[in-house]
Amino acid sequence: MADVLRRLTEDGSAAFAAHLKLLRVQPDARPPQHLLNHEELSAAVDDRIKLEPQTFANRYDLGVLLVEALQPLDRRLISYDHGLWNWLALYFFDSICPPDAAGRRKVLRDELYVLGGTYDYLRYYKHLVRTPWLTVLEHGSNAQVLFKNARGVRSDIEETLAASQQVVGDKTIMETACRLYFDAATGKPKTGASGKGAGSPRRLTAVVQQLALTFDIQSCSSDQFMSMLPPEFHRFAKVSPRGRNTQRNS
Repeated sequence: MADVLRRLTEDGSAAFAAHLKLLRVQPDARPPQHLLNHEELSAAVDDRIKLEPQTFANRYDLGVLLVEALQPLDRRLISYDHGLWNWLALYFFDSICPPDAAGRRKVLRDELYVLGGTYDYLRYYKHLVRTPWLTVLEHGSNAQVLFKNARGVRSDIEETLAASQQVVGDKTIMETACRLYFDAATGKPKTGASGKGAGSPRRLTAVVQQLALTFDIQSCSSDQFMSMLPPEFHRFAKVSPRGRNTQRNS
């Protein structure tokens, strides 16, 4: 049965957060699904948008569904609608905090499930539902590099790349990151992509900061940007030197 899209009220969000604390001491407790349609703790967003209860193998697939489902809404408004994302986190709780065979859940930090009303990028980018929606919306299939992992876990690649607005906000960099670290044949990150050494995502963010001082990366193609990367990245992708003709004009 389809459900109309709603948002949690402030009291509803507080009740959801309180349940997360309960789950940490009683991991087999049932999620507070009654909040989803509670007349005082939630409110309708748009009667045109209906969702079906389902679980997802990974958060990329969840992001793809939400991009399509929320398309009628103004992205600028819903991006900061914390009550909406809190409702969606509860609605898809089995995907972002899946129970084990015994019905126990491992609850992580609150900000992964419940957002506050004051926007803070360092908290909002961690949300397990909002972030895949926004990243798939911006980068399409290149978002796979961040979210093709276990359902309720943030990968090292996601932790590193999504933490940098400079990286996750740039289509060229995200396309390159997907080419470097995601294996389309296996549908998984490449071997060694989660490390911290040479050519790793952590190194990519550092190199981006350096190159951005001199080059206009957004005006580059992915091939051009790949050619600027140091040899340490060769183990993830073959690159050949090219002329650096994208230097900023001073």
